[in-house]
Amino acid sequence: MNLISYLKRIHCEHVKEPTLENLKILHQNHVKHVTFENLDMHIGKKVEMSLEKAFDKVINRNRGGFCCELNYLFSWLLQQLGYEITLHSCRVYLGTSNSYNSWFSHLTTLIKIRDKMYLADVGFSYPYKCPLEFVVDKIQKDMIGFMKFRIDEANKCFTLLRCNTALNEENLKDETFWTPCYQLNPVPRKIEEFLNMLEWVQSENNVRFYNRTICIRQIDNGIIMLLGYKFSTLLFENSILIKRNDVELTREQVYKFGVAQQNISSNDEDRNVKEESSDQGTGQEADLDNRNKGNMQYNVTASRSGEFV
Repeated sequence: MNLISYLKRIHCEHVKEPTLENLKILHQNHVKHVTFENLDMHIGKKVEMSLEKAFDKVINRNRGGFCCELNYLFSWLLQQLGYEITLHSCRVYLGTSNSYNSWFSHLTTLIKIRDKMYLADVGFSYPYKCPLEFVVDKIQKDMIGFMKFRIDEANKCFTLLRCNTALNEENLKDETFWTPCYQLNPVPRKIEEFLNMLEWVQSENNVRFYNRTICIRQIDNGIIMLLGYKFSTLLFENSILIKRNDVELTREQVYKFGVAQQNISSNDEDRNVKEESSDQGTGQEADLDNRNKGNMQYNVTASRSGEFV
């Protein structure tokens, strides 16, 4: 594992000192150049809790990954640069059921710089651009919306919330405009404690991951994402989501997109082709191909959806 190779991968060769400004640069470059994705699950590859394998996949092979790969790897990078970090367990908010999944279902990192704490998360499906100061009730502006932490006394944890629909200060004061991202347990954890979570994430019990491909990455003024057969571009202005563009893709287009974006090896490609050919004949592909593939643009400033995936 090579520190210089990692820094080159995220275009941060100049970063040397463990400062807050450099943490911001590292974070925003990471979510811009490394994709949140679950493609290995759909080509029959099991993700392991291995720093070396995550490094090979993300840095050497120009791939992406999910939280136990990306945040684990990012925590190593920060330690190598001299940052003081701790790993933490989270449970992600599920907007469709207005509930949270289990603890340890998400891994994230807290960083101490002087007398302040900051949350860094480069492995979340709704990627915020910069690290967040870990302080309660302070509204922090990010490219993808306004963010804040709230204490949950009953569960002895902190809730991270976002708002990307507020058009004025009054809206920011209205709690109905805020949507939970996840809850964070402030007790530091060891990476071994996330092993059961990793098994669950890759199982059929995790419906959101198991049933469809996911690729999400930031661009300069928004987010691009592939969820199943839908490729979407979300554009933001002054932390407000102003436009969403969705395109329905065919199975073949989804597969080619994944290979092109993630640089999956030829062996993986051959395996995936065989798997796809074995489950033809359902009629779903034909139905999808006959759908309207034109762009669908609409204003989403009133949207308050709780989740992407």
